[in-house]
Amino acid sequence: MTDFSAIGRISTTLDDVPFSVFEGIVTALKSSNASEISSLHQGKTTYQPCPDVKLWPTGAFELEHNVHAPPQGIRSLKEVIQSSHLKRGYGNFLMDQLMICAGATHGLKIAADSVLSPGDEALILSPQWLFARGVLKSCNAAVCEAPLFLDLCKDPNLDLRTYLENAVSAKTRLIYFNTPNNPTGYSMTRAQLQELVNFCHDKGIWLIADNAYEFYDYSEQGFIDARDLDGGGEITFSLYSFSKSYIMPGYRVGYLISPNSRALDMQKRGLHTVYSVATPSQYGAWQALKTSTGQLQFQRDETLARAKIAQECLAVPHLGFSGGFYLFLDLSALGPAGPAPFYEELLENGISLAPGQAFGTGMDRYARLCFTAVERELLRKSIQTINELYLTRVAIAA
Repeated sequence: MTDFSAIGRISTTLDDVPFSVFEGIVTALKSSNASEISSLHQGKTTYQPCPDVKLWPTGAFELEHNVHAPPQGIRSLKEVIQSSHLKRGYGNFLMDQLMICAGATHGLKIAADSVLSPGDEALILSPQWLFARGVLKSCNAAVCEAPLFLDLCKDPNLDLRTYLENAVSAKTRLIYFNTPNNPTGYSMTRAQLQELVNFCHDKGIWLIADNAYEFYDYSEQGFIDARDLDGGGEITFSLYSFSKSYIMPGYRVGYLISPNSRALDMQKRGLHTVYSVATPSQYGAWQALKTSTGQLQFQRDETLARAKIAQECLAVPHLGFSGGFYLFLDLSALGPAGPAPFYEELLENGISLAPGQAFGTGMDRYARLCFTAVERELLRKSIQTINELYLTRVAIAA
């Protein structure tokens, strides 16, 4: 009988990619004896989902719930997406460039697969969404990181072109980034985005713009998609998610706007990965895009209000905020013991933070706090406990 454990694997590219750190955190919270649980580690909100697919009248949508959708996406949903983009002042695109995906994760995977060959390098502008590295590595590419968002938080005027020149190599074929940035809360300016686009254009590098938090950009300029800048449409894959803007992560639906030169390839990759996104999920997305302006504005206002509460209450040093759901905490003052004992003590008190190492190399002394995951009063109480435990441990370390 063949010993399959001894047979070499085709790929070992994910051997050094861990599972989500969140699983252990959830287990620890469940075993806590705390009277209240404050899960501040995950990117969630307490807002109501925008769609409701429980009642689906016959004929309400282009397809019925038990009919599979076209691989590229249901046309009526795509038309509403296109219309929504134009109403928000974003650039137009051809319908063939728009691909409905099984969440932005799926979009990232098929976009990266489309332009990366084995041996190529993909550069992540970090810190980053915690699953980006694993997705890019699954494309059999070498993945590098450059902590641009940390550096921009410290110096928004840094020479971006020189920075990028030092970060790429002759093998770099793709750069991935997200703005407003998860986890730092930094939103890139128009000038910075244009410099990034110009650099990639000059070097022959593709760009993936993860726009998951576009609706929660509180910078003076507001959200800007790299694909809408000069030269951006030729090289940029733009990812959008319904999870954050419309509070529907469980639907697993997002969309990708690709450069026209890669549109046909995206359709093929969508077909040969998930075939098509579930029709009920696309119906939910179609519903969500009809959400009232008032409800969406409530979410924006409430997110900003909680961000201000977190910033005003926190005694822990943290980076500035201009968008998203998070503050990135600097825990370097905890001394040689590092953050681990601090995390454990927080969990004993029913409070969780996301460890910084989940968001990139060299982020061990940081932690991410999601201020939208609990209501305002619990947020204040949780931050008070965080402050007390942090200051006690800093005093010990000193």
